Amino acid sequence: MTDWWCEAYGPPEPGVVDWPRCFVSQTDQCGSARVCAHVMAAERRRVHQRIHEMAAAGDETGKFLAEAFPTADGLLGGDQE
Repeated sequence: MTDWWCEAYGPPEPGVVDWPRCFVSQTDQCGSARVCAHVMAAERRRVHQRIHEMAAAGDETGKFLAEAFPTADGLLGGDQE
């Protein structure tokens, strides 16, 4: 178990005891919250690129997701504002 909360899930909801911890660290890719943040940022960019590839190929789901997430920052628990 890690000492930080997973960025993809955000901070725990009040009263919830078993909130998900950082899943990336379970694969030994990161050893700190800072490294995890960098890994998650890279994953957001990867997913965002794939969404836009799908949209460019005419995939309806890709088009919908590309509209819903115009930037990578909104994906996987990123900046939701």
